[in-house]
Amino acid sequence: MANQVLLKEIKKDQKDVLWNKFFLIWDEKSIDDLNFMSLQFTSMVSNLRDNKKNNRITSPFISFANSVWIDRSFGLNPSYKRILEGSYNAKAKEVDFANKADQVIDEVNSWVKNETKGLIKNLLPHGSLYGDTALLFANALYCKGQWDQKFDKTRTRNMNFHLLDEEIAQVPFMTSKRDSRQLYGLFGGYKILSTPYQGSNFSMYFFLPNETDGLPKLVKKLKSNPGFMHQEFGLRKEDVSKLWIPRFKFSFEFEASETIKQMGLKLPFMNVGELTEIVIGGGVERGGLFLSKVFHKSCIEVNEEGT
Repeated sequence: MANQVLLKEIKKDQKDVLWNKFFLIWDEKSIDDLNFMSLQFTSMVSNLRDNKKNNRITSPFISFANSVWIDRSFGLNPSYKRILEGSYNAKAKEVDFANKADQVIDEVNSWVKNETKGLIKNLLPHGSLYGDTALLFANALYCKGQWDQKFDKTRTRNMNFHLLDEEIAQVPFMTSKRDSRQLYGLFGGYKILSTPYQGSNFSMYFFLPNETDGLPKLVKKLKSNPGFMHQEFGLRKEDVSKLWIPRFKFSFEFEASETIKQMGLKLPFMNVGELTEIVIGGGVERGGLFLSKVFHKSCIEVNEEGT
């Protein structure tokens, strides 16, 4: 979602050919579809916050934050500034990239750490910003949910977990009461389990291939069908005699610019005048604006309490 918000934020600076690439990659039909999705998400987050303020039992807790750092030698176009502040509550902070790039990195990392409740640390590595940096956009999404029915920690025990390299590792598995009723479905080559969060319509979906080496096939199925995750799977309440879910925490990070280019989205990274309307004067005195780096980092933890 953070990527989609960034795409929407720079939409006024793109030409039709660039947006066609966006729609192809993100499986959207038009700018209206993208705006509608963003509006739905923003409204959902707002409703969850209202429930929390009114002491209603609700889960998960979701926060969504945006921020912009702009070099002091530039100024945001007023129309673009209104979009940032009005639609995304994002304030643009003036900084000195030329002389204090490392200081800005520390500030951005501190902002990300705070907005993700300490889960995401050191998003930007030192040396990732340069003196000619003009703009930096940051989006942070945080979610914490408690299971509607928590797992009993005393029943958690180590069991075999099959790795992609065919090795077997011992990891802690959580379990529920025997013969518990679960939202479950068995399909061609895989099965799905839905575990609901407390006081809401949100759930976590676990996809498990039938074969121990079936994960690559399942991933291929997801990648080959953009609408796969949008379908109704028709899960039903069923008695599940044995239910074991691994308890885990892991993170993943990478610099995404080359991957995005390989997907066919190259224009934003080229100095061809696609991003000139963001700042006053278009940044022509500095050779124009274009994307340089895209840093992404995520973290997920699943335990007996929730996610």
